[in-house]
Amino acid sequence: MPAGCALGVADPRADWPAFPGETVRGVPKRIAEFRAGREAARAALAELGLPARPLPAGPDRAPIWPLGVAGSITHSERLCLAVAGRFRAMGVDLEPAIALPAELRDSVLVPEEAEATDHEAKLIFSAKEAVYKAQYGLTRQMLGFDSVAVTIAPGQFSARFRQDVGVIPAGRVISGRWTDVSGHFLTLVCL
Repeated sequence: MPAGCALGVADPRADWPAFPGETVRGVPKRIAEFRAGREAARAALAELGLPARPLPAGPDRAPIWPLGVAGSITHSERLCLAVAGRFRAMGVDLEPAIALPAELRDSVLVPEEAEATDHEAKLIFSAKEAVYKAQYGLTRQMLGFDSVAVTIAPGQFSARFRQDVGVIPAGRVISGRWTDVSGHFLTLVCL
């Protein structure tokens, strides 16, 4: 992780309390993931020296971070992670390091990525998720998988925007990092 980036971790199988203003509806699994994600976010904020506080969801369901702090939350069935820091925007994603299902390749990969193996395709998927979360913090715009083309290198990736997205012009390249953690691809973008 880059300097100034804090990480928090929580287990979604534990029974985490909800802080005032942190409401979510859904099935018990979704509620547990939401609460664990907020707990991980508070741990990341504590690493930055900030006190525990509610992190309600905005109208778009994205967490409302403290002023001057960007952050991102991700989860799997066994792990919730959150990153926070004094960046303009951040994006983190966690995906099982298994092959991308063949039926998803055409919807996830753009022509520049077509030669990716099935495992590389899953890493590209995760990188696109991290890029999406980071850009959303700046633009508040939805993206499709075809909006960026990802190039993977050992421990890092670059994502080139294929179209204008708010303040991000077509052709802009955003760099990120990745690693394999306990059978998961973990991808991170800090802007």
